[in-house]
Amino acid sequence: MKKIRLTILVSLALALLLSIGVHGASNPIGIAINGTPVTFTQDTGMPFLDKNGRTQVPLKVVLNAMNVEVLWDGTKREVTVDGYRKVRIPIGQKYLYVGVGEGEKTAIDTAAVIVGGKTYIPIAAVLTYSQRSCNVTWDNATRTVVIAQQGLTPNTTAHIPAEKITYLEWYDENALGNDKITLDKSQFGKKMFSIEENGKDRLYHVISGKITLSTKSTSVTMDIPETKFRDWDVEKNQQTVFEQTFNGITMRIYTSINDDNPNHIMFKGADLVKAGIITAENKAFDY
Repeated sequence: MKKIRLTILVSLALALLLSIGVHGASNPIGIAINGTPVTFTQDTGMPFLDKNGRTQVPLKVVLNAMNVEVLWDGTKREVTVDGYRKVRIPIGQKYLYVGVGEGEKTAIDTAAVIVGGKTYIPIAAVLTYSQRSCNVTWDNATRTVVIAQQGLTPNTTAHIPAEKITYLEWYDENALGNDKITLDKSQFGKKMFSIEENGKDRLYHVISGKITLSTKSTSVTMDIPETKFRDWDVEKNQQTVFEQTFNGITMRIYTSINDDNPNHIMFKGADLVKAGIITAENKAFDY
């Protein structure tokens, strides 16, 4: 009985492999990334349409071509795609875990599979949740999945509606780092000078230069002309808060009586969303 059952299982597996191979040979499916076709062989595995009508692609060859890190957990039978957002893909399950930590369980309409020792993933669903500004379309004339990794400009937004994006009201340098946003202040400068006002010396800050906020796929540069603002308000014994918008991003600077360098800079979260710097729930901590 065991031998008969094993024979049936082997026969079914071979039939599945042959059906995929024949389907791929007679009606091949192509993958193009930023206009460049991906090369598939029998060793890498061939893309195919599953029973749900979704394109399954060999995991490693496609995501490697996109420079996306992929990890395999053999114990859990789970793939982790570490893109703009981390996505865990359980084999054989119609859901993903999206985000850091345990991630949010997110339903999809098909499942990743292992065929012939190779892992296949539903490429459209995985890229939708793991990548930012990445469009996936189907060209029926050439039977090609077209993947376009697009950088965003300050006047565009990501594919996820703004009302579904979670973000802080203001971001300082630590919060930006938590959300994998790089802050480059290397071309940003300041100086201080004193002006006599009403018989008293008043300290002023002068800032100028460029500040660049960037992620893996896009960046926004704030061009800051020479701008002056008051230092600590001695009479009121309180911080001076400078706030102004440059290139669509509102910047806020807090002064300190013990620090002549206005380095406590914050950026308005809603402006970062509009600029495409923040596009989804990519936070590393529960704010």
